[in-house]
Amino acid sequence: AAGEPAGGRVSRPPPATVAEVAGVCLSAREVDVLRCLATGHDSNKAAARVLGVQPFTINDYLRILYRKLGVRSRVAAAVWAVRNGIA
Repeated sequence: AAGEPAGGRVSRPPPATVAEVAGVCLSAREVDVLRCLATGHDSNKAAARVLGVQPFTINDYLRILYRKLGVRSRVAAAVWAVRNGIA
């Protein structure tokens, strides 16, 4: 369509910090990943499908999120998201 980049993919600006959630600065995409975890997308492949990225990209976000949230698992990250109103 007119105005779309070649390949039909819409380019996005770099993610901006949404806000501090429980004292943690998260980008819009990090919030998207947490929401996927907390709503039952229990694999990188499933979350990637929803967000339109590759599974390894989800893995990269998870590593960053684990560090930011101070957790060690996707279950703990999902619990954090629910407790802090993300999902």
